[in-house]
Amino acid sequence: MREKIAPEFYIEPISHDGVHDSLTYLAAPSFFYEILYREIARANRDHSPLMLFRFTLQCRAIGLVQSEFELSIINFAKIISCLTRDSDVTARVGRFEFFTLLPVELIQGEGFIERLIKKWGDQDFLITHSFTQYRAKESLLDLLNRLDSTESTSL
Repeated sequence: MREKIAPEFYIEPISHDGVHDSLTYLAAPSFFYEILYREIARANRDHSPLMLFRFTLQCRAIGLVQSEFELSIINFAKIISCLTRDSDVTARVGRFEFFTLLPVELIQGEGFIERLIKKWGDQDFLITHSFTQYRAKESLLDLLNRLDSTESTSL
């Protein structure tokens, strides 16, 4: 008899079909990076603004069950979807990590964060965020590195 590799209670933390995340139906990471690459090319061509946001959910309470984590992930995805247009792109890139790409200036990006703060009411989960504005002629990797080096702020 073959031994089980993973325990029975193991649930895949993130899965997708290449286009959408299975739990939230947001963009999959591979699809998001493809769109990001295209939007960077468009921003260079048109000299238009572009901002990249990263949101991370962190649990405040101890002893929450798996379904409560998943419910908060789904609720956060719904809030992001309500606050963005269909042409904007949000992806779930990690179990509790989300990226949002908006073609806006800094002031509108800050307004987006404020609207998100007002909508988010889940006290068991803290949202940290960081964002960066695209600079002309910047590569995808440079943009992501700058986002990684920016300090995260709690909502």
